Amino acid sequence: HEGAASSPSLIISTPSDVWLKISRGELSGQEAMMQGLYNATGDISLLLKMDNLFKPAAEVSYEAPPGQRPAGPIPLPGIAWMQIAFLPWMIHWITFDIPGVSHWISVGLPLFLAALIVGYRLAFRGTPSRSPNHQSPNYQPPTWLEWGGLGFFVLAGVLTLTDETGFAVWGSVVSSVVMAALWLGTLLFADEPLSANYSKWGYVKALWRNSLFIYPNAVISLMWGYQFIVAALLGAAAILLPNMMVVFTITRYLLLVPAFIFTSVYQSRAVQSPISNYASSMARLRFWAGMGLSAVSGLLLAASMPNFDVGLLGWLALVPLVATLTIAPAKQHYLLALPFGMVWSIAVHNWYPNIFPPALGYFLIIAVGTFYAGIIQLGVWLQGRLPGALKLLALPVTWAAIEFVKFVAPVVEDWWFVLLAKSQWRFPPALQILSVTGFPGLSFLVMLANVALAFLLLHCGRNQVFSEKPGFWACVSALAVVALIVVWGAVSLPSPPTNTFTIAALTDMVNQDPAIGTGGESSDVGYVATTPEMSQAIFDVDAALTHQAAGQHPAFIVWPENEFAQVTDAGMMTQLGALATEINAYIVADVVSTKSGRPVADFSTADDLYDTAILYGPDGNEVGQRPKINITGGEAGHGFIPGPRTYPVFDTPYGSVGIGVCWDRHRLFIVRELARNGAQIILMPADDDFEANAWFPAHHASDTVFRAAENRLAFATGTTSGLSVVVDPYGRIVAEGGVNERGVIVGETFTVPGQTLYTRWGDWFGWLTVILLLVAAG
Repeated sequence: HEGAASSPSLIISTPSDVWLKISRGELSGQEAMMQGLYNATGDISLLLKMDNLFKPAAEVSYEAPPGQRPAGPIPLPGIAWMQIAFLPWMIHWITFDIPGVSHWISVGLPLFLAALIVGYRLAFRGTPSRSPNHQSPNYQPPTWLEWGGLGFFVLAGVLTLTDETGFAVWGSVVSSVVMAALWLGTLLFADEPLSANYSKWGYVKALWRNSLFIYPNAVISLMWGYQFIVAALLGAAAILLPNMMVVFTITRYLLLVPAFIFTSVYQSRAVQSPISNYASSMARLRFWAGMGLSAVSGLLLAASMPNFDVGLLGWLALVPLVATLTIAPAKQHYLLALPFGMVWSIAVHNWYPNIFPPALGYFLIIAVGTFYAGIIQLGVWLQGRLPGALKLLALPVTWAAIEFVKFVAPVVEDWWFVLLAKSQWRFPPALQILSVTGFPGLSFLVMLANVALAFLLLHCGRNQVFSEKPGFWACVSALAVVALIVVWGAVSLPSPPTNTFTIAALTDMVNQDPAIGTGGESSDVGYVATTPEMSQAIFDVDAALTHQAAGQHPAFIVWPENEFAQVTDAGMMTQLGALATEINAYIVADVVSTKSGRPVADFSTADDLYDTAILYGPDGNEVGQRPKINITGGEAGHGFIPGPRTYPVFDTPYGSVGIGVCWDRHRLFIVRELARNGAQIILMPADDDFEANAWFPAHHASDTVFRAAENRLAFATGTTSGLSVVVDPYGRIVAEGGVNERGVIVGETFTVPGQTLYTRWGDWFGWLTVILLLVAAG
């Protein structure tokens, strides 16, 4: 028995190394006594029986007695049950990416098997008499692998039934990430490492809580966790590099072979070799498990973001990281948060090297990753300072406040960092909170859900030592608030009214057309038509795309930001007006104007250029124009200046129209001021072509969705390279084009009366989180 005895019959005092040598058979007890290596007091007759009571390790049998196995009628040893628990996952991995295989097979069958396994465990917990008040001494409750399998396939079923397009692409990769979380999580939050749930049945029960058994299983579980992280990365590589798909896929699944071999061989050998310092060795394993869980959070959150679009994961992606940091020593917090920051930054900012010199772009990806890790560290530090249920608010307030300040403060507002809220850009029920709070409110909600789930995990896991954790019902209440807000958002989504209209948006790809580029300027400033021939070539492409949309009778057509002509070019403006008359639609195009109003003779020396959106009506006349306010640094370097901060709105039979250019949708105040001036429809040409990078356009398109939902506006953007979108006033994308694909889209939308609370009050919630952060940290 462990612990002190009240009245021992015999006390032996000896250094630990002597005791270990005796127990291993390296030194006889009699020889040690003769050498004075230990002292004995009490019943010396017991001392003479020590060799019989405690055999040398080589003579001890650790094998389980015959018949020892998990309770239930199926006579399988414990390790065989691990293979059974893997079966639903194996079916999912084998079938998910095979074209033509129904999701009833790739998701439904694994879900059925996972439910059977968990149900079997729960059913056979009683004694042979099936007494309801007792359970079998061999009862094996469902393991993390079995509960995790059921939970994942339920989630996969929901994503499949809701036709989540992102999950259809990335589902098998997500499953590997979830598996990594299950294996690594048991090292921190469970009573025993995951592999021990199965392998223990092959050993005597006296060994189950012994370091000889726990440590090798912790090593095995750590290995499995990292194996699945590597498998997830290989799965992602197979999708991103289709030419190498077969190689990466085969390698991914072949990793399971050495993992199973290691599992079967390592423990039987390790159990014969005690470790010298169990506590420090386990602490190291738990640290590396925490690093792996941090990377898991980064991968899950990345999967929820634009381009991956498994948005539901955003509500739980940070659970492994937050739970890990909550129980980890404070000195490890930043280091443990770094894998999350790096993985997420690489996934969502991988386009930096296309807009900066490559070396600077890669450096900035790393720098932004360290920034995210710092936000998490600050939030967890504040979490430790707040009492009870207020701990739930520490990270949500910290993240929302810092994210908001970085988005609106001078200088740093130009540093494009992807927002946590963007994980929900394709989930309209969650987007409705934007009409009240703006994006900080949605980031707050997403983080609150993650924190509440993390604390629930700590409540349900083994007892952890940390002070004043929020109560179970406080966590449940926080999740209920999040759920109610999302349900409110879902209920508030109306069906489209009868008085709808259509908007067409072009993706013209002229920036990537070498024939059009001859004689023009192509740079980070975007396309500028510097010759009459180039202006005509760009116009011809966009006119042809416009004719493609004519059959659907669009009310508005949005061209890309291609600076196809100078506004003073009467010939090109006449052609634009004539096309609007021919199609009987309003056309928004992008042109170059100057502050002086004079035409540009030499673009290389100009320093008063405006990048201007111009609106022509069906009567062939100009309705209005507005220069771009939020210009980029590259545009400033090429002679462009910000337009005046005026926000004209133009009346049309379909509603009041506000116009702008590209980056104007990235600033909160520009679209909000147009809405305050009565705009109901926003139309913006855009250029998202950074060396044909396919990742950035979706991030910028999410700005269109957010500005529409914040201010209840119908919104459309036409782009040079994609992603062109038409969005209704509730943030629902009603039409979208491809990336790096020339084409035209047409979407049906509508207007709504009145102004939202966010339009009227602005960024009140963002500033509230800043005040709360300062008060809490002060």
